[in-house]
Amino acid sequence: MKSKKRRKKKEKQVNIILPIIGVFILIIVVLITSYHSLLKTIMPSLKTQITKDYMTFNYIENKNNIITITNNYKTSDNIGKKSKINKFDFTIANDINTNKNNYEVQLIKIAADIDTKYLKFYLTDKSNNPVSNFNEIKNYDTLENTTEGKILYRGSLNKKREKLRLRVWISKDYKEKDTTKSASFKIKVVPLD
Repeated sequence: MKSKKRRKKKEKQVNIILPIIGVFILIIVVLITSYHSLLKTIMPSLKTQITKDYMTFNYIENKNNIITITNNYKTSDNIGKKSKINKFDFTIANDINTNKNNYEVQLIKIAADIDTKYLKFYLTDKSNNPVSNFNEIKNYDTLENTTEGKILYRGSLNKKREKLRLRVWISKDYKEKDTTKSASFKIKVVPLD
């Protein structure tokens, strides 16, 4: 008789404690989600830093962390190379003092309803001078493949920091009249051994 009463008492305690724990977990999830949403709302741009051994990569991104080319018209290469629209600045830093650090800049396609053979890329330093070995405009489809995307550029970092600027535009040869099509990419910098 006493064991039945004890069992019922324990069941009653468990029936009270479990909902309390469930509500507590739900409150924590809501608070974490709210905090994350608040941070994204307050900060108009996020700064991403990727570090691997001796190199860091900093890129000032928009809220969704991707480069998006949207609502664009066809552009000639001469205008695209100088355009202030669709230009993206990023920095590669050398965290140790060695003579030379090799790296590659990769483009990872997120989405594209524009035929990528019409997307043009031009990489310069912050002063708009072409970086070494990048004297011509690159077409996305002609870039070398990686497991995740395409290799835009291979370089060597001989100094503490290198600030780069990537310009992206739609080729004047693009046949469609629809300017609402878009493409999205991530930039990834990979140190090479």
